[in-house]
Amino acid sequence: MSRCLLESEEHEVVIGWDAPIGSFYLQVLEPEGDEPLLWEGNGRRIHTTPDALIMMAEKFAKPFDQGLLLNELMKDQARDLERQSRRP
Repeated sequence: MSRCLLESEEHEVVIGWDAPIGSFYLQVLEPEGDEPLLWEGNGRRIHTTPDALIMMAEKFAKPFDQGLLLNELMKDQARDLERQSRRP
């Protein structure tokens, strides 16, 4: 699982690739909260690309380089898929 923490003044914003379920995910958490305020991509193959999640993350995080984040997330997914293809 990959995990990118985006800067935010009010929330903890996490976006990444969850290999076991084959989906990108986004979590928005209150600083001391037990339950996520938002949790997208927490089911099997819900988000096979991160584009929609990156757009959602913009509402909660400080401005960030969308292109750079997209590249990093796609690399995480590609590394995982490559590992899976090498398994017997």
